[in-house]
Amino acid sequence: MSPLRPKFGARILNNAAGKSNPWRIGYYVETIVRKGRVMNPGTYLRLTDKHGDFWEHEANSGWLELLPDEEEAPDV
Repeated sequence: MSPLRPKFGARILNNAAGKSNPWRIGYYVETIVRKGRVMNPGTYLRLTDKHGDFWEHEANSGWLELLPDEEEAPDV
């Protein structure tokens, strides 16, 4: 699987989250790379809901999918 390389503000769908989960769709903020043995090393994407909540998701988990811009996409 190729790594996800979104641009700032890109919509990302978390396919592991249910339809009622508020973290199902997020907007990309930044990529975080953790090294070492503490704090779960790996590559993570920081996402936001554009209302002040931020969370991180493992970039190479296989559950994330880039969505088209809001104007082009139907409601997921």
